Amino acid sequence: PSSSAAPSPLPPMASHYQRTLGTHGTPLWTVPTHIAKKAAQALLHPRSSRAITPTMNTLQLRNSFLLLLTAVIWGVAFVAQSVGMDYVSPFTFNGVRSIIGGLVLIPVIFVLDRKKKAEEKDYKAPGDRKTLILGGICCGVALGIATNLQQFGVMYTSVGKVGFITACYIIIVPVLSLFLGKKCSPAVAGAVVLAVAGLYLLCMSGSDRGIQKGDFLVMICSFIFSIHIMIIDYFSPAVDGVKMSCIQFLVSGAISLVGMLIFE
Repeated sequence: PSSSAAPSPLPPMASHYQRTLGTHGTPLWTVPTHIAKKAAQALLHPRSSRAITPTMNTLQLRNSFLLLLTAVIWGVAFVAQSVGMDYVSPFTFNGVRSIIGGLVLIPVIFVLDRKKKAEEKDYKAPGDRKTLILGGICCGVALGIATNLQQFGVMYTSVGKVGFITACYIIIVPVLSLFLGKKCSPAVAGAVVLAVAGLYLLCMSGSDRGIQKGDFLVMICSFIFSIHIMIIDYFSPAVDGVKMSCIQFLVSGAISLVGMLIFE
């Protein structure tokens, strides 16, 4: 269609590209000028190949591996906890290990922050400081109570039973989530039942059938760990997870050290 304004001249490459489109069966008037210009720019200045970004499947595989590694470390720690009771008291053991964990994360935080700022000039940590501190304190209180209950339970029952009963939070967490309006799919429910059955066969031996004093402490510990997981689920999307972990370890260590000074 005719227009009163004079059309802007095409660069030679764009004009050639427009004529080429027309010669291959597409009438010239159906190839808009701006499309021809963009096509010419793409030919004259091709973009460099994009860096390969991880797909969703790759991220899921990586995260699943990290969770598996976490479970392995967590399981091995029960043996260390049991042996540690031969040398130190529960509050001392948990206080020292939690403080060490918090201190180790401090240089990690600085390294990660420097890396992120180098990659993104306008990088800003997710969430505000108030939410970060609140989440760290809530997680630290729950972690401090749960780990100390577990440590006292190790003194009065077997390591296998401690591992099995503590791992029962995989049932408690979905149940508590139902009260918060989160649905659990049948596949997840079936997986939970199979996991509990497998844990029972792995952890329990013939001599562990009876209920001992430490079992009740570990049962309460499992419930508190479930609350701890749900607190993490609530705060972690809004704040930096490593910083929150550092705060929770320091808070948990402080709680244990106070118990050490009072009772040990």
